[in-house]
Amino acid sequence: MKNNYAKHKEKAKRYRLKIEKIQKKYPEINMKSQELFRDMMKLHDLFNRVVYEDVDADECKSDNPDRMCSDCICWKQTRKMS
Repeated sequence: MKNNYAKHKEKAKRYRLKIEKIQKKYPEINMKSQELFRDMMKLHDLFNRVVYEDVDADECKSDNPDRMCSDCICWKQTRKMS
């Protein structure tokens, strides 16, 4: 049975190999750049926000809380039932 040190060393080795594989795909990019890291985090956040906004935009076309669209599936549908 392996101790924790050996398990963690093996995991670290596997992660380093995955990192190297990714770095080899993009040799012209400095993967250790803090600026790149921040920009990638911002990009990831923006992609997530776009998805949520697109979903919310498709839910309901009416800003009036008393009026439901013909193809509405938002909370107004349950409000209308009560």
